[in-house]
Amino acid sequence: MIAIQPASRTADDLPCIDPERHAEAIDFGTLESVGRIDLSHLPSIDRPVHSWLTAHDSRVRFIESAELEIIDIVLRFDAGSRLDGPAPGLAAATLYMLDQGADHYDAQGLATAFEDLGALVTRQVHQDHATLSLRCLNQPDVLEPALHLLSTLLGRPRFDAPALDKIKARLLAHLNQVELNPASALQRAVLSQLFADHPYESYVYGTVSAVSALTQDDLRTFHRRAYSARNVDIAVVGNLSLAQAHALTGRLSAALTQDWAAVALPTPRPSATTRRELPGAGSGVQAMLAMPLQLHPGDPDHAAMVLGCKVLGGGLGSRLSSELRERRALSYDIRAVLTLWRAGGVLRVEWDIAAEYTEASRRRVLAIIGCLVERGPSAAELERALNQYAGELLLTAARNDRSAAQLAEHSQLGLPMDYLSRHLEQLQALTPAQVHQALQRWIDVQQMSFFTVGPRQAQQHLPSLADA
Repeated sequence: MIAIQPASRTADDLPCIDPERHAEAIDFGTLESVGRIDLSHLPSIDRPVHSWLTAHDSRVRFIESAELEIIDIVLRFDAGSRLDGPAPGLAAATLYMLDQGADHYDAQGLATAFEDLGALVTRQVHQDHATLSLRCLNQPDVLEPALHLLSTLLGRPRFDAPALDKIKARLLAHLNQVELNPASALQRAVLSQLFADHPYESYVYGTVSAVSALTQDDLRTFHRRAYSARNVDIAVVGNLSLAQAHALTGRLSAALTQDWAAVALPTPRPSATTRRELPGAGSGVQAMLAMPLQLHPGDPDHAAMVLGCKVLGGGLGSRLSSELRERRALSYDIRAVLTLWRAGGVLRVEWDIAAEYTEASRRRVLAIIGCLVERGPSAAELERALNQYAGELLLTAARNDRSAAQLAEHSQLGLPMDYLSRHLEQLQALTPAQVHQALQRWIDVQQMSFFTVGPRQAQQHLPSLADA
């Protein structure tokens, strides 16, 4: 499958590894407990999920959890950078302005009020969404005032000019810092190439010129539309009754503006493969192979693709890590990352490498990907990937704050309430042949673009194992 073949074979271009031979190389050392893991009977996630619409059409999901006297609330608005339009950075600036003054509170007043309650408010902005999360004790003298404060900053932000100047200065400082960060430069180059002329193309925190030009009216208009009751998914996890959860979410929904919801994004157009080399200082190179994927978490192939990517580059013991880090000591960090948004996604393979091995490592990584697509994973590789990924899911489900964030995400993506349980069942039932078929359907090494940031040097073959 790989078109790149030198005249004579070197360490850059090893023959495709047979999956069963690769399985024999797996060594868990003295970790005897690994051998006792029964992957045919993964723990179930038995946490009933309740779902409803508020009177103002906000979508809600709720899990009652009596273990802790803590409430976790996540509001996930369809208010990410995809809605920036001609003003990149608008969504980010709006989100970060919400706690800079609301109603009769200034920024310090809001911060002090939340701190006095021991309540934690966090914010995140991404391509698809802007999220506010509240964590506080489930006690009337804490929860009630915390909900009042949250409703106030969501529904009645002031967008004062001095506060906007401060937020713009922070965003501009971040953007200037990003210019010096190789990883950030790489990510932006990938987005601009794979999602050209699509809302996902823009960096989530905007550009220097666009952020500098933002006005109070820009933010007020964006907030009035995007922070609407119909444009939010609310998740609650905590020690509440169903009736209390209905009342709480109804109160938050009523505090929002009404009657606006973002429309679905168009599917990104296919992009031509490319090779981009960005200049950088130092002796090392950050490298990335990337290709767009029109894959959704609800797709039948999603579980298989997740495990396939874990086999490829999911940490120590994965094929990429075994070859470039553990056997050859050429890369400290190499991984395969599957990122899915509502209108599309990206498969990225990222690694660091000495500048003189940039091209040789690209060929070797492509060969490893092509080998996995051609022959599929071994049963042992799949078991390890399942163990790793299922453990991550179970840890997420065990933490109420992460579980609430996941509930809101699943709601916004339109996934069923029992999606996590179904997902675990699908993972558990997968065979190497099914993962192999999914990889062949979705991955084409000829469609992977290559991006680097770092110095240019004369290229060398990878050193032999004896030299490494």
